[in-house]
Amino acid sequence: MSLQHIPFKEVDEKALAALVSGGVCETRTLEYKVDLQVATDEQKREFLSDVTALANTDGGDIVFGMRAEDGVAKELVGLRNFVPDGRIGQLENLLRDFVQPRLPGLQIEARGLSNGTHALLVRVGRSFAAPHMVRHQGVTRFCGRNSTGKYDLDALQLRSAFLASEAMSDKLRNFR
Repeated sequence: MSLQHIPFKEVDEKALAALVSGGVCETRTLEYKVDLQVATDEQKREFLSDVTALANTDGGDIVFGMRAEDGVAKELVGLRNFVPDGRIGQLENLLRDFVQPRLPGLQIEARGLSNGTHALLVRVGRSFAAPHMVRHQGVTRFCGRNSTGKYDLDALQLRSAFLASEAMSDKLRNFR
C-alpha cells in the first residue's frame, strides 16, 4: 500500500494510521520522517535532497510525523510545536531558492491529528524537468531514491537522467 493512489487532498489521519496498522514499509515512492528539522544548513540540505530524490525518480510522498523502525511505519506521532502556515512557507521558499530547475507540481500540506499535533505531507510528482539539483551553501547534489532510501547519483546515472529528460522533451514536442 502507498499513498499515491489516494488523491492528495483526501489523505487524512485515517489513511496515515492505515500505514501503521498495515505495517507499510518505506518504498521507492514513500518515506517516513519522525521530525522536521530545517534549522541548520545540513538539515536544510537533507530536506531538499529528500524531496529532489523523489522528483528525480518516480515521485512519491514524504510523511513527517511518522515514527518508523527499519523502514516500517510504527506510530503516527505528529510534529510537536508545528505552526503549519509559517513552516510550509519556509519549506516552499527553501525549495524555490535552492533547487534547480524548480519542482513542478509539488504539494505540501499539514493534516491535524487527534492527538493535537500535525502530520506534514509532501507529495512530489515525477518530474519531466529532472534531474533536479540541490545547490545550497556551496554544496551541490543530485539525488535519486530506491527502496532503501536516497543516494547521490553517480556520473552514469546523471548522464542517463539528462538524456531521458531530453528524450521526453522531444517526445512531447513531436506529439504536439
